[in-house]
Amino acid sequence: MALVNDWSARDLQAWEYRPLGPFLAKSFATSMAAWVTPFEAILDRRVTAPAQEPAPLPYLHEEPWALDLDLEIELNGSVVARTNARHLYWSAASSSRT
Repeated sequence: MALVNDWSARDLQAWEYRPLGPFLAKSFATSMAAWVTPFEAILDRRVTAPAQEPAPLPYLHEEPWALDLDLEIELNGSVVARTNARHLYWSAASSSRT
């Protein structure tokens, strides 16, 4: 497991979307955590996930489980956001399909 964030520039996306769709807004930036953790090392952190609201389309439905892992975003030495992976709309279940 590794944390990856696709930083979409929503202000650019709204501007460039017409008529051709998002281009540069989706290539704005991507960051990746400094650590890679074997999935087996965090399986004991599995918890029941909250219901997805709004519900995803049927072909995207997954068995609801999440990982109880604290997440923190730091920018230039300052923490700008904290949450827990159990609150993410798309869980690790959608990636692993286990």
